[in-house]
Amino acid sequence: MARQGNLASGKIVNCNAYEYMCCGVREMLSSRAAPRFRPVLNACGLIGQLTERQGNLGKILLLSSSKHFLPVLIGSSYCNASGKGIPMTISCRTDVSEINETIFRGQLVYTSGLGGIFPKGLKVGDVKEITLLGDTAEIVIELAADPRISPNVYIIEEA
Repeated sequence: MARQGNLASGKIVNCNAYEYMCCGVREMLSSRAAPRFRPVLNACGLIGQLTERQGNLGKILLLSSSKHFLPVLIGSSYCNASGKGIPMTISCRTDVSEINETIFRGQLVYTSGLGGIFPKGLKVGDVKEITLLGDTAEIVIELAADPRISPNVYIIEEA
């Protein structure tokens, strides 16, 4: 595998696009088995993280999986986003008081750097919808990177 800085290249070797769109597939296999819990990107951005090693393969847990949690930064507000089991979509909840000029439809969403897995500043997507639910607001985020666009992936290894 070629290395560029702290990125190691790999390929997605098991991805059924139909199952991803219809059934909320949450995992893909990569031809690289890097250390567990490393972020995985494609040419468009962050798609998930390695969760298991199986010989020369690594299992990628996709951001859209309902088993995935991701601390994000929206404007100047932090929240813990989770997959909804819906392709290209995650969401988080925050106090309604956070919904102001810094959180609006189309607002860019980045990794917060909290949690110790994803470095701060990776583009996650943008705010698609905001729904008020009493004292809280649900923020739906459309992911920037589609895991189906290319089999080429990059794993962020330890610096």
